Amino acid sequence: MMMDEDMYVLSPNGSLLFEPLAKPLSSMPPKCSDFIKDGVPIGESTGSSWLYIVPWGFNSLLKFINDKFNTLNNLPPIYITENGCDQQNDPMQAPYQACKDHQRVGYFKDHLAFLLKTIKEENMKIESYFAWSFCDNIEWYDGYRSRFGIYYIDFKNDLKQHAKDSSMWFARFLLKKIEQEENTEDNTVA
Repeated sequence: MMMDEDMYVLSPNGSLLFEPLAKPLSSMPPKCSDFIKDGVPIGESTGSSWLYIVPWGFNSLLKFINDKFNTLNNLPPIYITENGCDQQNDPMQAPYQACKDHQRVGYFKDHLAFLLKTIKEENMKIESYFAWSFCDNIEWYDGYRSRFGIYYIDFKNDLKQHAKDSSMWFARFLLKKIEQEENTEDNTVA
């Protein structure tokens, strides 16, 4: 980047593998590869075919930005405007079943642990973090088939809202109860 930036805005949900170019050129990014390496997925699959849970990729992205653009210790603030994973919408599933989104809880737990670790280790200015999404919504590619929300929206019953397990976890995290509970249990950052 050759100009002054006021901020960086990121919307990272998943990761891809990259291959180095045969002839490295400083102005060329590496070639995007795939979600699979040596026949093995790089992370746990979600409701979308393009999204795998790769928390270490989130960490790598933040470190890359810091290493590449923080040349004079003046990296502008970073705003993370969306970060989350979806679950496939099963129309036969009752709302109370769909609200048990343990995979999403694990996603947030692992991604936020890496985010906090990177902030501490790299001294990065992360100004905001937004979970994607507050509630189930219409997605550009999948319509209502994918459910990214931490609140379940019952599209068949007057758009009634139901708190998912991930919303409860996130509320406790924001109130700092998660960190205290887990530091007591196994001395880790959550």
